[in-house]
Order: sequence, then structure tokens, then C-alpha cells
Amino acid sequence: MNADLLHERNRSAVPVAELTHFLDGNESITRRKIFLHSLIEAHHAFRRDDVVFLSRSARYKRGLEMVNAYRTIINENNLSKDDIALLDRIVDEWMPNALHESMFKFCINNLCTEVQKRKWLPLAESYAILGTYAQTELGHGSNVRGLETTATFEAARDEFVLCSPTLTAAKWWPGGLGKFCTHAVVYAQLYIDGRHHGLHPFLVQLRSLDNHMPLPGVTVGDIGPKFAFHTVDNGFLRLDNVRIPRDQMLMKTAAVSRDGRFERVGDDRLVYGPMLMMRVWIIQASEYFLAKSATIAVRYSAVRRQGSADPSGPETQVLDYPIQQWRILPVLAAAYAAHFTRLRISALFAELQSGLERADYTLLPQLHATSSGLKSVLSFITSEGIEACRLACGGHGYSLASAFPEMYGNFSHLITAEGENYLLTQQTTRFLLKALQQARGGSKLRTAAYLEHADRLASETCSVRTADEWLDPQAQLHAYGHRASRLLVSLADRLHSEVAAGGTPECAWQSALIEVARVSKAHTWYILVANFVEGVATVKREHPNLYPYLRLLSNVFALANVERDMGDFSEDAYLSPIQAAFVRSQLQRLLAELRTDAVALVDAFGLSDRQVNSALGRHDGHVYQALADFAQREPLNASEVADGFEENIRPLMRQSRA
Repeated sequence: MNADLLHERNRSAVPVAELTHFLDGNESITRRKIFLHSLIEAHHAFRRDDVVFLSRSARYKRGLEMVNAYRTIINENNLSKDDIALLDRIVDEWMPNALHESMFKFCINNLCTEVQKRKWLPLAESYAILGTYAQTELGHGSNVRGLETTATFEAARDEFVLCSPTLTAAKWWPGGLGKFCTHAVVYAQLYIDGRHHGLHPFLVQLRSLDNHMPLPGVTVGDIGPKFAFHTVDNGFLRLDNVRIPRDQMLMKTAAVSRDGRFERVGDDRLVYGPMLMMRVWIIQASEYFLAKSATIAVRYSAVRRQGSADPSGPETQVLDYPIQQWRILPVLAAAYAAHFTRLRISALFAELQSGLERADYTLLPQLHATSSGLKSVLSFITSEGIEACRLACGGHGYSLASAFPEMYGNFSHLITAEGENYLLTQQTTRFLLKALQQARGGSKLRTAAYLEHADRLASETCSVRTADEWLDPQAQLHAYGHRASRLLVSLADRLHSEVAAGGTPECAWQSALIEVARVSKAHTWYILVANFVEGVATVKREHPNLYPYLRLLSNVFALANVERDMGDFSEDAYLSPIQAAFVRSQLQRLLAELRTDAVALVDAFGLSDRQVNSALGRHDGHVYQALADFAQREPLNASEVADGFEENIRPLMRQSRA
């Protein structure tokens, strides 16, 4: 064990085991995680020490091996759904079956009739068929109304004929589509007797179940190298008059009869389900990637020594420098903030799913708007946090041995996946404008309750008189509530004025999209801070030993982002110069306090060395030996003279001697 890291752990009073149990859910879950991790560690398919040295083809093959091992572990140990959720986090690798396990099975569960579900779900669960979710097209992403793939019903044969009429109609990007899946839930525009009936999902077989070859009319493959995500075969798909039986339209919300009659049989808002599920998952992924990034940066900053005020003394731990604390400790606080928001949003999603079974859609608008905003903000926070931690690790952060480059590549696709972040802000802000209108009419709001006082909040100024008053959660919430209210009220007034002056609502909206994005961001930050504050209040009652540390993290999270967005809080004079100075001075004091327990707080995440997969973030702190070992695994070092040197460089050297 590195002496500095050991000292950090010995001097901290954080009850690490209790905090780990809290983050996991309880002690039993922690024990279960340890058992599941032992299963993963024992299987060669999940080794990670060599992955960055493998070719794309070799990494994809390793991905297939992982799928096989994953299913074997599940079946041999009779794992429950809760166990599988834990296993997915422990595996910590994108596998070719990712969309099969998530969106494909979700669609069968939630968009199929009971008859269809009885037929298809057992096949998907047993891996008799392998599926993906094919919505995005080469020329169309977030604008689903612009999708071009068609499904035309032919009553004479009781079949749908699916076509990709143009190059831009090709399905593009679905994970597992390229080489893995045999089936796909394909979204297509439905036509019956020349009449358009909107976008609907269809279950389409793409490959033979005997030899895995593409079926007639199906052109499918991998889209090629990407920024990262090397173990997943993101694919393309073109359909040329591919026929499927009528009962392979997913008919829970809409149906086509034998004689070609189209009928709405359920609420078409159910189609939002797969996207909502993925956005909830992205919030969970944000928590995990933030935790990993903070773990690596904090441990390395405790081990790394550089510079000294006393030339005759030992070099200073990098973590002791205030500038380093300011760079990486807010990322640690953000990981804990994401945890509390993940708990809240997961509970809402479970409540929504329960309601949908009773045809109760009350929560759908709220969850759609909230998850859109959270997906946008948290994926930005996380990608920026990964990069901030990489930069804070200096030159070694640039090495693949640090894990940061691969982490950034594997996470940053979520900024555009499941709804491009800036486009998603429109969903949140439209909901907030309606909520503001309802609140002004006297309605009580279940979510965004602060908007019941939006007009008053928007006009108020900060009442903080000392730096210590910034530690009051109500002062923090007032600041975030003021910003969100002010921007929303300002946007509502702007839209009203432009329409009153003769503009169309559509033009007014388009011209205000920058403000629309700012409103969504401000509201979402309020939600994040409020969830952290409310979560910590619960901790105070139920886990008093943890309260001081989580309260400290909550304060850092709230104030670090007031400082970061100081312009938003100052442009209308909500904050005076002295109040802004109080934010900065209090934040620096909090960061210095947090520094003492930073190593213990990342240890509490309970991440194994295999999960962290970083020479810089090792639990034992032996980072330099790990970097040296990593270099020895570089294939170039297998020979003393590089392949190609003699035929290309040696002649140049000879010429220079002539």
C-alpha cells in the first residue's frame, strides 16, 4: 500500500463501510455485489488488462465472449433481476447485447399485446432471438416525424411490406444491429391503401436463425470505427420490400385488422416508454462515471507529489494544492448529487410504470420533462467531469493507462444518444411554460412547486449577509429557484410579446431557442440541488453518522456551481459583489475541509480495481509500477527493432553516411 494513500485512509473519520452500504442500498446488497464480482473476476472473458491493445475486430470478438460468459453466469447462478442489475454495473463494459437487454425487451414488454408478449418475450429472454431497437436513420435523428422507412399493409397477403425508400432512410447507429442481432424493433411510417397513419413499431427478422446470414431484402452491417464503444456493433439497415406478418406490428397502442382497418386501441404516449427508460439509465450511468472519474483523480492526487514550498522538505501532495481541490472535488460532489437524483427519478419511473398498468398517465408529462432535462444536464456534467479529472492528472492522464480517454469516449456518446441534449431542452421548457401558466391560474404543482411563486422569486434578491449563511440549504435553493424563475418568466414574456406583435408562435419559439436551453438548464440544476438537499435531510434522520459528510458534499455541489455560473446569478443584481465574494470564500473553505476525507469518500463507492481499470486509480496506490507494467504490455515492445524500420529508415541512415 502506498504510504500516502494509507495515511489518507487512517486519518479520515468517514465510516466507509456504512457509507458504502448506504450507496448500495443496504449491507446485504454490498455483500451480493462482492459475490457477483467474484464471478466476473474468475472468468477470462472479462479481463481488462489487455483491451486497449486489441484491434477493433478482436475487441468485438471479446464482446461476444463476454455476452456468452454473462449469460452463463446468470443461468448457472439463477440470478434474479436485481442481481442482473448489479452484475451489469460490475461488468462495466458495453456488450453487443446492450440494446437486446434494454430497449428490445422493454418494447416487447410494454408495446406488445399480451398475446404478442407471450410469443416473443420468452424467445428474447432465452436468447432464441437477439434484438435491437432501430429508430434513428442516416438522415433523421431526433425528428421522428421525419423518419422515412415505410411499412405498407397488403390486405391480400395479410402482411406489411417494409422499405427504406432512400439512402437517408437507412437505419443508422442502433447498437447490436451490425452483426449481433437477428431481429429489430423497426420504427416505420404506416400506410394503408395510400393513407398515412403515423409512425409505429414493427418486429422485423433480419437474419436467419440457422446460419445468421441476412435474409432476402435485408442489407445490414457495422457503420465503422467510432470515437470509442469498440465492443458494440452500431449498425446500418436498409430494407427492400421485406415482408412480415401483420401480427408483427407491436399493437398495444394501435392495431391493423385483417381487412386493413387502422384503430387506436391504447394510449400512443406509451411509445415514449423506451426513451424514458434509457434516460433514467443515463442518469444512473452519470453517477457511475462521475464516481469512477473522481476515484481515479482523488487517489492519484493523493499519491502524486510535486513541488514544495520548502526546498529541503518532501514534495507536496498534489491534493494539498487548493487549485487541485477546486478542479476535482466538485466532480466528487457531483457523483453524490447524481446518486440522490438517480434514487428520485428511479422511484418516479417505477411509480409511472405501475400507473401505466392501470392506464394512469398522470406522471408521464412530468417524468418526460424532468428526465429530458436531467439527461441533458447530467450527461454534460459527466463528460466535463471526466475531462476535468483527466486534465487534473497531468501528462499521465493522456495515457490510455489512466482510463480517462476510453471513459470519455464511452460516455460522451450519451450527449447525443436518446435525444440530442439541446433539442431535449425544448421538451423540458415547454412543460415548464405550461406549469407556469397553471401556477398563475392558482393550480398546485406536484413537480417544480417553486413555480407557484415564480413571479415573486424572479423579482427577489439574495438576502445572504455572511459567508456562513451560504451553508443554509434554503439560501442555496432560493438562489437556484430565483435563477430558474427569472429565466422562465423572461422567456414567457418574450414569447408573448413576439406573438402579440404579429409573429407566429413557431417563429417566436425558434428565435428563442438559446433562452429555451438556459431555462431548462436552470430548472434542472434546481432539481439536482433540491434532490441533494432533501436526500441529505433524510440521511440526518436515518444515518446520522453519514450526515456531516453528505452535508459537506451537498454544500460543495451547490456553491461550486453558483460560482461556475456566477453570471447567471449576478446579471440581474440578484447577487451583490460582496455576496459573490462570500460564495468564493466559503467554497474554498469547504473544499479544504472536504480534502481531508476525499480518499475515504471515493473508497465508499466500492469500486474494484477491475472496474476502475486505471493505473492511476489503483486502490493500493502503486501507480508508477502499474504505468511501467502497462508500457511492457505494448505490442511494439515485443521486439527491439520495430517492424518496418529496416526497409524504411535504415536506407535513409545509409544515405546520410554516403
